[in-house]
Amino acid sequence: NKMGRKKKNKHEESIPPFCYYCDRIFDSESDLIVHQKSKHFRCPECHKKMNSAQGVATHCYQVHKFSVISVPGAKPGRDEVEIEIFGMAGGPEGLFP
Repeated sequence: NKMGRKKKNKHEESIPPFCYYCDRIFDSESDLIVHQKSKHFRCPECHKKMNSAQGVATHCYQVHKFSVISVPGAKPGRDEVEIEIFGMAGGPEGLFP
């Protein structure tokens, strides 16, 4: 019975989970999400972990009254706060580590 199973295409399976912001490769997407929350989605002021870079920017503006203009720990050119990345979702098509 194959009901409920989502078929992955071969292209998806060949790409290991990797961080859009720093190109680090992970064994699983859940490990990648833990990494993103602790390295890239953490408030630089109070160290609270968020679910997105936009979440960090909103939190910092509302709570600490300053603007976050780039994602902490991200490579140059990949530090845009406006791009919504979560795990492997949200990154530009065809991007590989």
